[in-house]
Amino acid sequence: MVLDVHRDALITKEGVKYRPVVSQDGKDYAQVMLVMGTNEGGLEFDNWKENLKTAFKVQSGLEEVLSGIARPLFLAPQRYNEHLSPGSMLIEVGGCGNYLSDAKNSAKVIADVIAGVIKGN
Repeated sequence: MVLDVHRDALITKEGVKYRPVVSQDGKDYAQVMLVMGTNEGGLEFDNWKENLKTAFKVQSGLEEVLSGIARPLFLAPQRYNEHLSPGSMLIEVGGCGNYLSDAKNSAKVIADVIAGVIKGN
């Protein structure tokens, strides 16, 4: 599994930067979006549906741990190099308006959930 981790560019034409967060127990967590590639763009990507199944498990696990942390999964026509390794996914952790602490809090949740998916929990 290869994880390509980014922050989303959530900014208006006027320069307003969005800070998508969910709060629990006094801590803010950057919302997370999984970006999953397909073969729709015409490039070979035979196992994209298997990667998508893994993403659904991660998405579900994130929501079980912290309701509201997961933004809707984004299905894209591009491959984003996800064809190179089974289970690969692009993960957007928050946006350009989030604080580092928001992203770090979410990273811990993401790591725990992905570890559980890998272990088959």
